[in-house]
Amino acid sequence: MTAKVVLTDYVWDSLDVERKTLADLATLVPLQTKRPDEFLHEAHDCDALLNTYAGPITAEVMGRMPRCKIIARYGIGVDTIALDRRRQVVRAQPIDGRCMPARAVGRQAARDAR
Repeated sequence: MTAKVVLTDYVWDSLDVERKTLADLATLVPLQTKRPDEFLHEAHDCDALLNTYAGPITAEVMGRMPRCKIIARYGIGVDTIALDRRRQVVRAQPIDGRCMPARAVGRQAARDAR
């Protein structure tokens, strides 16, 4: 079964890096949203969430994504993610650098597929 990775929002022109990184591991669903109510219709059954600015991703939002195993944020910090409220099963991953969140999600998807 192929994992589903939802990208809440992004500020670059091309998704070539993400598509190449996740190619055989997951289906990428890119969105341009600002709030959870705008991305949850796609993220409710995601295995992973890539995030730039859309949020806040609260415990309630995480609870509405029961399959989600990892939330990886592009940029510095995790100010869009309520770390103190996250469920044990969700791993929030602050990673600096554009391709790093996609790689982290790709590795997680590959582990979960085994």
